[in-house]
Amino acid sequence: MKRLGSLLATAALLGTAAVASAAPLAGFWPTPVTLSGNTLFSYAPDITVSADGQRQAAVWTTVGTPNRTQAATSSDGGATWSTPADLSVTNAVIGNASIVGSADGQRLTAVWIQQDPIQARVFMSQSSNGGTTWSSASAISNFGTTIPYAAASTDGTTVVVVWTEQGIAEAPVYYSRWTAGTDTWTSPALVSPADEYAGQVAVTASGNGQVMTALWRDENNLLHAATSTDAGLNWSAPRNLSTAGLEVQWPKARTSTDGSRIVATWVEGDGGANPNRVTSSFSLNQGQTWSTPQAIGPWWANWSPEVTASPDAMKLTVAWPALDAQGSVAARTASSSDGGVSWSQPVDASPAGSNVAEPQIAGSTDSERLTVIWYETPPTQTFLRAAVSGDAGQSWSTPQTLTSSTGFDGPSVKVDAADDGTPSAVWQQFPAQSVIRTATAELASPPGAPTSVTATPGDGRATVAWSPPTSDGGRAVSSYTAAATPGGASCTTAGSSCEITGLTNATDYQISVTATNAIGTGPAATASVRPFAPLAAQSLKKPPAKLKKGKKAKLAKKTTQGAKVTWKTKTKKTCKVKKYKVTAKKKGKCKLSAKAPAITGYTAFSKKYTIKVK
Repeated sequence: MKRLGSLLATAALLGTAAVASAAPLAGFWPTPVTLSGNTLFSYAPDITVSADGQRQAAVWTTVGTPNRTQAATSSDGGATWSTPADLSVTNAVIGNASIVGSADGQRLTAVWIQQDPIQARVFMSQSSNGGTTWSSASAISNFGTTIPYAAASTDGTTVVVVWTEQGIAEAPVYYSRWTAGTDTWTSPALVSPADEYAGQVAVTASGNGQVMTALWRDENNLLHAATSTDAGLNWSAPRNLSTAGLEVQWPKARTSTDGSRIVATWVEGDGGANPNRVTSSFSLNQGQTWSTPQAIGPWWANWSPEVTASPDAMKLTVAWPALDAQGSVAARTASSSDGGVSWSQPVDASPAGSNVAEPQIAGSTDSERLTVIWYETPPTQTFLRAAVSGDAGQSWSTPQTLTSSTGFDGPSVKVDAADDGTPSAVWQQFPAQSVIRTATAELASPPGAPTSVTATPGDGRATVAWSPPTSDGGRAVSSYTAAATPGGASCTTAGSSCEITGLTNATDYQISVTATNAIGTGPAATASVRPFAPLAAQSLKKPPAKLKKGKKAKLAKKTTQGAKVTWKTKTKKTCKVKKYKVTAKKKGKCKLSAKAPAITGYTAFSKKYTIKVK
């Protein structure tokens, strides 16, 4: 959710990037939706996505007679889109449009450059109803501006825009802020010193809108940052973030929701034998001081890093194009789980031998589900591809192609994500004329653990049963596997139960049950079981079938297996039982019952007999 030749020889020795491996997450991209008209040339799009992913807004520039800044919105997760709205219609040159939005997708702010009439100014248009209607375009800058950059609070009620204004010998950084309370933009005001010759501006804001930080490169190629802690009313003096003696490019930054942590990233180099490196620094006191610059990966050919962060800015992932050991350009990533104090070894999201451009990154609020999207240029075609990660960038899925092989993709793509990490991309493509297209991926992962697992013991076996997992991961469960430990005996089925055989009786086993879908196998649910052999029945010597009146007969004292037998009769007028003897008293039927307790390996004995008394 956006709120905002010697080189090759060295490369062969580096080997810094890990080979991309299959991640427990996959992205499935649908057929793209074309947003702009096919008869006009549209380019340089941007996109913002609401927290739930349902509301999306895209903005771009269309060249025609007249030129236009256009926007389109979706309220159904990118399935369908509105007819493009003209935010500005003029014959003046227009370009560099970008957009920020609130978490609910209702408040939107678009900014762009527009000649007025011959010098560039920053213009804006806003919507408070998810893009149903837009305000009239109006200028918020002085003249001679460069590309504007915007950031907004989570609720969209505070927006800050920064830019530079070109003078004869200076290009200082200016800003303007807007709040819903006043519904007005402040007059352009300086963030940098008035004599600064600044370039490559960036801006970030806290979720509550109180802490804002502008970053820029000065005329000495040093990185400066100024911070406001009162929603842009006042700004601090600039602080230097970069390493002395190194040249800075491409700054970006992210701020925690409460403004307590600001993390900046950039590329710095000395222009010598060590070309450059991706670097970061953080502030824990709202921009008053910054940490010593921390290298992200080795010195090499790196440029244009993009960064995504969790709301507390503790989990971050950076993506950038980097020359790999084969001399190709890889989409390289690195992550931090401690707010930029340390960074992981770089991992390439693109396969070895790729040649990528402009990798962009977006992620879930927990920074576990990430998407990197880039242009790739095989010998005869240019494609737009994306890879996803379900483990905070430790590994990446096999890249998926978003565009058909018949269209030439333009040099501009942007991506944003819902809170759960579902990515939406917008890009420029050339099927015939340059158009704007978009797609929202469906993320799928292995299913969850099966529920209600039971294991019923048998003779050298166990019958295992379960219920489906609470989540199938976005793809139907195709099979379940139950496995016994120790030994590894198992059974697999598409149903809800199966029998594991080959177990040893009287041994304790842990039974693990997992579910599998097209993406992979999920976590296990467990149950315990101890198989046993069925108990044998006991036997004993039967009493006589006939007995004369007045005669006695012996009764078995024990079963054949040695269990003590208890004899009883309910026909006491016909016979009497005493001390393992039965005495016939009168003619009739003498009914006896014999019982013996269970003993090791044998079930309890219970049986009835009838003696005919003559």
